[in-house]
Formats: sequence, C-alpha cells, structure tokens
Amino acid sequence: MIYQNSNQYMTDDLERRLIQKAIEEQFRYRPIAALKYWFKRLFA
Repeated sequence: MIYQNSNQYMTDDLERRLIQKAIEEQFRYRPIAALKYWFKRLFA
C-alpha cells in the first residue's frame, strides 16, 4: 500500500491498474502526432 495522505491509502490492485493504464497511454498510437512529426521531418 502507498500512503497518500492522512486518511487515504492506495491498494496494490489500484496501483497496478493505474500503472497499466499509464503504460498503455504512453505507448498508444497517436496518428496526429505521427503526422506532425512526419511533416516536420519532411520539410526540415
């Protein structure tokens, strides 16, 4: 458990779910960002 504040604890399950969601968000494909990056390289 992770201590949040004086009356709230984060359970191991909640921590695992939050980490999993953060990892999925980090590696999610972003087509607009990829397109902007492609144009930036194309016209650089």
